[in-house]
Amino acid sequence: MCYPVMHGAVQSRHYPSPYPPNQLQQWDLNVPEGYQIQLTFTHLDIEASAGCFYDSLTVLYDDKVLGKFCGQENSADGHHPGNQPILSPGNKLTLIFQTDDTNPELHQNIGFSAYYQAIDRDECSGPDPADGSGPLCSQICLNTLGSYLCSCHHGYELRPDQRTCVLSCGGGIFDEPEGHLTSPGYPDQSPHDLSCQYIISVEPGFTVTLNFTDNFHIESIDTDQGPTCPYHWLQVTEPMKLCGGKSPGLMITESNTVRLDYHTDGTGLSHGWSLNYNTHKPEPLLNGGVTFISGSQNQYRSVIQYHCNEPFYSLLGGFLVFNFFLLSLLLFRLVSGFGLENVGDSYYIANKLKYIRLPVVDQAKCSHSINEAKKTNADVPSLSDNMFCAGVPEAGKDSCQGDSGGALPVMHGEIQSPQYPRPYPPSQLKQWDLQVPEGYQIQLTFTHLDIEASTGCFYDSLTVLYDQNILGKFCGQQNSTDGHHPGNQPILFPGNRLTLVFQTDDTNPELQQNIGFSVYYQAIDMDECSEPDPADGSAPPCSQICLNTPGSYLCSCHHGYELRTDHRTCVLSCGGGIFDEPEGHLTSPGYPDQSPHDLSCQYIISVEPGFTVTLNFTDNFHIESIDTDQGPTCLYHWLQVMLKPMKLCGGKSPGLMITESNTVTLDYHTDGTGLSHGWSLNYNTHRVKCPSPGVVAKGKVTPVLPEYLYRDYIYVRCDKGYKLMMDGRELVSFSDMCQSNGQWHFSLPECQIIDCGEPEPLLNGGVTFISGSQNQYRSVIQYHCNEPFYSLLGGVNVSYTCAADRKWSDNNDIHAIPKCIPVCGKPTKLLSSFQRILGGAKAPDNTIPWQVMLKVNGGKGGGMVIGDHWVMTAAHNLVDKGVYMGSNDVELMTTSPVDVASLHVHPKYKNLDNLDYNNDIALIKLQHPVTFNSSIMPICLPAEGFTYTEGLLGLISGFGLMEKNGSRMATNNLMYVQLPVVEQAVCRKSINEAKEIYSSLPSLTDNMFCAGVPEGGKDSCQGDSGGPLAIKQGGQFWAAGIVSWGIDCGQKGRYGVYTRVANYLGWIINTMQAN
Repeated sequence: MCYPVMHGAVQSRHYPSPYPPNQLQQWDLNVPEGYQIQLTFTHLDIEASAGCFYDSLTVLYDDKVLGKFCGQENSADGHHPGNQPILSPGNKLTLIFQTDDTNPELHQNIGFSAYYQAIDRDECSGPDPADGSGPLCSQICLNTLGSYLCSCHHGYELRPDQRTCVLSCGGGIFDEPEGHLTSPGYPDQSPHDLSCQYIISVEPGFTVTLNFTDNFHIESIDTDQGPTCPYHWLQVTEPMKLCGGKSPGLMITESNTVRLDYHTDGTGLSHGWSLNYNTHKPEPLLNGGVTFISGSQNQYRSVIQYHCNEPFYSLLGGFLVFNFFLLSLLLFRLVSGFGLENVGDSYYIANKLKYIRLPVVDQAKCSHSINEAKKTNADVPSLSDNMFCAGVPEAGKDSCQGDSGGALPVMHGEIQSPQYPRPYPPSQLKQWDLQVPEGYQIQLTFTHLDIEASTGCFYDSLTVLYDQNILGKFCGQQNSTDGHHPGNQPILFPGNRLTLVFQTDDTNPELQQNIGFSVYYQAIDMDECSEPDPADGSAPPCSQICLNTPGSYLCSCHHGYELRTDHRTCVLSCGGGIFDEPEGHLTSPGYPDQSPHDLSCQYIISVEPGFTVTLNFTDNFHIESIDTDQGPTCLYHWLQVMLKPMKLCGGKSPGLMITESNTVTLDYHTDGTGLSHGWSLNYNTHRVKCPSPGVVAKGKVTPVLPEYLYRDYIYVRCDKGYKLMMDGRELVSFSDMCQSNGQWHFSLPECQIIDCGEPEPLLNGGVTFISGSQNQYRSVIQYHCNEPFYSLLGGVNVSYTCAADRKWSDNNDIHAIPKCIPVCGKPTKLLSSFQRILGGAKAPDNTIPWQVMLKVNGGKGGGMVIGDHWVMTAAHNLVDKGVYMGSNDVELMTTSPVDVASLHVHPKYKNLDNLDYNNDIALIKLQHPVTFNSSIMPICLPAEGFTYTEGLLGLISGFGLMEKNGSRMATNNLMYVQLPVVEQAVCRKSINEAKEIYSSLPSLTDNMFCAGVPEGGKDSCQGDSGGPLAIKQGGQFWAAGIVSWGIDCGQKGRYGVYTRVANYLGWIINTMQAN
C-alpha cells in the first residue's frame, strides 16, 4: 500500500559524490489531491551542453516538459534552474535523470539534490472551471487545506450540488422560546411561485404568541366583505388565509406548535411579512438558570434570559460546529491521553498526560488496513462511516490502551452567534477560544455579520483578540455608514490561537432585530521562510536555505557546507567534501579569524577529466611558522597541496598555482596550540588542449579551428566516390572527441576509392570493360549478347558506369541490367535447294534448328521451338515418352530427351472420334530453359494479320515416313520439302470429292489451310504431325502452319492440311505469359 507524503528529498545516485555514466532514473512524486508540488533545488551540477544534450534532469507534469536542466549555477552554457522553487500545476510530478556514455571515465559532476513539498492549492482564487459550469461557489468560497467549501449569505441555503445557493424558504422547525421570522426577500418583493412552510414547535406546557410587525403586505382582491386571498396568502394553522395591507398584529395561540404556510403564484406583487414570536411558562434549565430582565408574572412582553453554569457549561449556539468529514488527508492532528507508553520493548501506564501529532488517513486505505488485519484476527471490529483513522504507515506512533475517548483537534470550523440566523438576544457575553497546531495561522472569513451599529461598536460588538491584544472590534451591517464591518474578505491573524468575544447590551428591553454573525475559521500554513528576520537580532530562521513544510520548516545548506547542531546555521565542511564546480572559493574554518585548534581538514577539488585546476591564493595568508636561516618551517601548522610534497605556512601568500591535474587535494592542519588566521583561495579551470588532427587525402576534416580543446569534436568526410576506411573496415561515418588526456581517441581514417563490385552477369551474354579497372568508381562497362543466337532488347548497346552510390548505372541512372532475347528464324546455315519429304532428301545440320521430334503413342511426331521454355505442336500429338531436339539424327537425338513441365492443349480442341481437327494446336512447357545455339534456335511466330496467299511456298520438315523405290519407310534423319499454299476453295473441293469415296473424313475449317501440288508425290506424312510449315519473309522463317492431317500421303489431287497458326497468336502469347 502506498501512502502519499507531504514533503521529501530527491538526489542523484551517489550524491554528493560524482554520478556514474549511463544512468536513467525516474522519480514519480505524488501528494494528495488539492495540493500542488513545489520543487526547490538545493544544489544542481550536471554536465553542461547546448540543449542539455548529454546529461540532463527533466521535470514533467502529465508528459509535458516543465523544464530540462543541466550545468552549474552562473555557468554560461547549460540551463540551470537557479534557487527559485518550481510549482507544478497539479498534485504529481515526474523527474527523469539521464546521463550519456560518451566519457568512459567517471563523471566528475556530482548531480543534484532537490526538496519537494505539498503546497495547498487555493481553489477559491483560481479561474472559473473551463467546462462553463460557472464559478466554484456561487456566493462564498472558503479555501481549506487540500480542498474548499462553499457557503451562502444570510437568507440563502446551499443546494445539493454543494456549489450554488438558493433563497431559504421554510423547511425548518423553530424550537427556541422566542424568535423572529420573515418571508423570503422581505421587505423587498417576494419571489413568485413560493410554497414555504415554517413550524414553531416548543416544549409542551408552553404556548406560542405571534406578533406581526406593521409592515405587512400580501396581494389581495378587495370585495364588499373585505380582502380575499385567491393567489397570495399566509395561512396560520387555523383554516383562515391572511392577505392585504393591514398587519394582523398580536395573535395569541393556545398551542405549543404553530404552522405558517406562505404561498405566491407566478404573477402579482407581495412584499411579505415579518413577525416576532415568544412563549410563556418558562421551565428550569438543567446546569443553568433563568433571570427576569423585565416584566413580571410571565406576562406578555416580559423578558427573561437563560444562563449556564460557566465556565463549565455554555448555551447551545455557542459551541463550535466541526465538519469532520472535510478533514484533509495528512494534516497533523494532536492526539493526547494517559494511556500506555512504549519504553524500549515494554509498555507502561503513563503518569503524565502525553500527546503526539498524527495525520488523518484516507478512509479507503484505513478500511483496507482493517480488512487485512481481519485475515489474521477475527475479533477485529469493522470500520463504519462514523469513524476515521489517523496514524503513520511506518508504525511506532499511535494512541494506545487508556487513551480512548481523547480529543482530536481539527483544522477548520464555523462559529455563530446565539440563535443564528434568528435575532440574537440582549445581555450576551460569549467567548470562543480557537487554537490550531503550531506552525499554522488562523484565518477568519465572515459569511454574514449584522450587529447593532454604533460609534466604536459601543453597544453590541464582536471583538477578536490575540494574546490579549485587540485585533478588531466589529459591528454594523455590510455597506452601513456607521459601525465597523469586517467585509467578506478573509482576515489572516498572526498566530495559531485566537479569542472571539460577542457582547450585547441590555439598553433595549425589546427583542433585538439584528441577527448576529456567522464566521468560518481555518488553519493556514505559516510560511516561516518568507517571514522577515526576527526583531531580536537572532538572525533569519535558516542561514542559507529555508524550506517551508506544512506546519513547520526545515533548514538546509549549499554544497560544501553542513548544518550545525542548532539546525539553523551552516558552516564550511572541514574535510569530506568534494568541490566539483568549474570554479569556486575555499577558506579555512573561521577565516579571517583565528583557526580552531586541532584541525585536520581535507578539501578535494575534483572537476571533470579534461579540465585542469588553477589555485589563486589571496594576499591575506597566515599560517603559524618557525623562522629559520633557510626560511619558514611548518612544524605545527601547515597547508599541504598534495600535488607537491611541500607544506605551506608563514605570512606570504603562495599566489597563483597552476596544476596539470583535474584533482587537487588540500590538507590543513593545526595542533592544540599556536595561532593561525588561515587562508583563502579562488580556483578555476580550463580545458585540456589536443594537437591539430591533420589532413586526410581525398577527404576533409571539419571543423577547422585555431585550437582544439577537450570535448571538441571533429568529423571526417570523403570526397565523392571515396569511402572511409580504418583497419581494413569500412566506416559509415567518423567522429572523434578531444579526450581528457589531451589526445584524440582514434587515429584519422583513410579515404579509399569505392568500387561497385563485379557487374551482374547477363544470361546468354557477357560484359566488357570499356575503361577503368577493378570495378572502381567511374569505371565503364558494356553488356553484349551471345550472337547470332541472342540480341539485346532494343538492339542498342548500353554502357554502365560505376557511380558514387556503388551501383552500376546507365546514362539514365537506371541500375537494371539489359536482357538478351533469342533471335528467331535465322539459322546459321541455309538450305541450298528444297526437296520433298515424302521421297525427299535429308536436311543438312543446323539448317532447321527449330525442329523438334516427339514420341507419340509408340510412334513419332513433330513440333517446333518458339521460346526457351516452349514447343508448339498439334493438339492430337499427346507426348508419350519424350521431347527431343538439337540434332537431325534420330539415334543421336534420342539419347538426350528434354524434360516436360506441362502440356497446354487448346481449350476448344474436341476430337473424340478423329473426325474434328479444328483448333489442332498445343503448347509444351519445358522443365528447364533451353540455351540456343546453331542446332537449337526458335522459329518466329507470324505477324498479326498474316495472310495465307495462294502459291506462297512453305518449308515443311519432319521425321515421318519417306518414300524409297516406291515404298514408304521410317526415316532416321530430318527430311524437308517445299510446298505451295493451296487456295482454300480448291482444298475444300478436294476434300469433298474424297468424302464421296471415304465415308469418314474430317471437314476443313477457317482455322486450317492446305499445301501441296495437284500432281502429288510431295507431301508430309505419318510421323510429321505437329511439325512446322515455315515461310521465309524478310530474312526470317515464320511458323505459318502446323502439320495436322491429310488423305493418305502425296496422292494426286490431294493436299496436306495444316493448322493456321496466325489465328492463335492471342492464345499462344496469353498461355506463355500465364505460365
